Amino acid sequence: MNRISLELEKIKNEGKKALVPFVTFDNLNKEELAELIVNIRKEGANIVEIGVPFTEPLADGEIIQAAYGEAIKNEIKLKDVFDTVKLVRKESDIPIIIMAYYNIIYCYGIEKFLDLSREIGVDGLIIPDLPLEERVETLNLCKDKNIALIPLVAPTSRERIKAISETADGFVYCISSKGITGERNKIINDETIDYLKEVRGYTKLPLLVGFGISNVETAKNIKDYSDGIIVGSAIVKRLRNRDNVLEFIRDLRNALDS
Repeated sequence: MNRISLELEKIKNEGKKALVPFVTFDNLNKEELAELIVNIRKEGANIVEIGVPFTEPLADGEIIQAAYGEAIKNEIKLKDVFDTVKLVRKESDIPIIIMAYYNIIYCYGIEKFLDLSREIGVDGLIIPDLPLEERVETLNLCKDKNIALIPLVAPTSRERIKAISETADGFVYCISSKGITGERNKIINDETIDYLKEVRGYTKLPLLVGFGISNVETAKNIKDYSDGIIVGSAIVKRLRNRDNVLEFIRDLRNALDS
């Protein structure tokens, strides 16, 4: 078991739900991003997902796209992501997931990427554009290096949920609704509940829901149907606007615990 599994088992035994913020650089440097991650752990985040800036983030909405664009303009590279992880590891044991599009990993070298990730303390990997049929090599390498390759399942691909869930490690990332990342006013309805029940039928791993959780109310609405939440665009938006991200994390933690 790596840090992700240990953390999720711990909070399950405590009767709590997981809070997983997604962060990326935007106008931050690696020292500032590392400090933010250390502090969000102190405010109650269980796991953190770090997005690697990319020129064609097809799964992401305009908020994260804009953040990636700003980071690329500031010449943020994959090395800066790795350096950020190293800085975090000096002060925190928070489980870390890297979210990267496959082209970035492929160009760097899959095994080289995973070897360095393991060495510096990365616990999980999300590759949003890696199809089920092409996961085998990466999945086997991740297993060898004790890095969880976390799959995304969506309500638009019901016929593939079983196969995707059966290859999962760490947890299953359940996309709440159709479309790309972004804030939404409502994400829970009968269709979403049925879809989450279907995923639950195929795996005993925790189900964490992302895409569209934009505020305390949406967090409260989804928590009874999942093992935790992943919050991305709402956090990145606050970073872009220089709002108080830590206060938002604290509010989400309170909403999940209430």
